[in-house]
Amino acid sequence: MSKLKYLNVFVAASGATAMAIGIIIGVKGAIAGEGAKSWISGLSLMLGGVGLQTIALDRLLKTQIEEQIDRTLDERLKAKPKACKGCRNFHGIE
Repeated sequence: MSKLKYLNVFVAASGATAMAIGIIIGVKGAIAGEGAKSWISGLSLMLGGVGLQTIALDRLLKTQIEEQIDRTLDERLKAKPKACKGCRNFHGIE
């Protein structure tokens, strides 16, 4: 796993943590009746967490797709036969 993948996983985990903290703040504010201040702070943390998760998962999927494309291209290049140096024929290819 490359460093970029680890960074994306970390950002997604940070987003999940921020979202969980936002939910806790919002629920505690609703139960205690603290008003709009706790609702706004909880909602902003939840939305920020969702945004971080979305960005991280999008980048993670893009890197996985790019790696899969690179692997497919490498497999196709390896399967390409090479000509014999002496007579320029392809020996042993079925």
